[in-house]
Amino acid sequence: LQRFGRGGGESSTDSVGRALLAGNFELACSLILDPRPDESNEQIATARQIWKSTQNAKLAFDAFPHRCHAERAILGHFIKQESCT
Repeated sequence: LQRFGRGGGESSTDSVGRALLAGNFELACSLILDPRPDESNEQIATARQIWKSTQNAKLAFDAFPHRCHAERAILGHFIKQESCT
């Protein structure tokens, strides 16, 4: 994820990088977590849809495979924030 340019379309890593550099963290998270029209992995597509439709970080976290490090890290942070409020 440190290399920019991987992927394509709105969710490419260069788009995420631009959002981060602009300080638009909400957009960056959205680009990482939201459904993608070209998603080929059904489990990941389902997890993205769970997040989009429910905004339930725990449900989405549990649905993402362990290899989805960025998605799970963001959702883990959201879960921690929810438990602090």
